Amino acid sequence: SNLCDIAVLVIDIMHGLEQQTLESINLLKSKRTPFIVALNKIDRLYGWKSFPGSPFRESLAKQDSNVIAEFENRSKQVITQLMEQSLNASLYY
Repeated sequence: SNLCDIAVLVIDIMHGLEQQTLESINLLKSKRTPFIVALNKIDRLYGWKSFPGSPFRESLAKQDSNVIAEFENRSKQVITQLMEQSLNASLYY
């Protein structure tokens, strides 16, 4: 975190904040390194259909309602976990 201007913290949407994620957050906060969070493994949501070449918003809109609901639920869980770490977070895509 000393060698960068900004960091990207990758969080698995299926598991949320794990111990190594919390350690990374604490390191970034202690060094006052600005960072953004990227949720990955979204394609592992049960029932996710792949649409190669489509932007994320379009791919999400084409999913079944239960897949969209699972994405919304899991992303809200991650946002809540980030807020528990005294971090402001919201989805941007």
